[in-house]
Amino acid sequence: MQNLSIHRTSELPLPTRRAVETLLGRALEDDEDVGVWASRSHAAPVGEARVQTGNRLLAHMDAIALKVLPGEDDPEQLADEKAREVRHGKRDH
Repeated sequence: MQNLSIHRTSELPLPTRRAVETLLGRALEDDEDVGVWASRSHAAPVGEARVQTGNRLLAHMDAIALKVLPGEDDPEQLADEKAREVRHGKRDH
C-alpha cells in the first residue's frame, strides 16, 4: 500500500490544487512539488519514557550534525538558522 505521493503542482487537477492551498493557507507556485504522507498515529511516550526518547533523539541529531558539518563551530546555531529559513519561507532559487 502506498503511503507517500508526490506531485508537481502544475499537474494537479484544479480542485485538488485548491484543496492543498486551503490546507497550507497559501497559494502554490507551478514549479512546486506537493507531497502527501499517510501514517497511523500512535500514543506519544509519557513520563520517563518520554525523557529517554527525547534524549535519544537529541543524541542522534548531534551525531548527524557532526557527520554533516565537520569543522562547524556550532551545529545547533546552524540548525536554528536553517529552521528559521524554512519557517519564514527563504528558498534557494
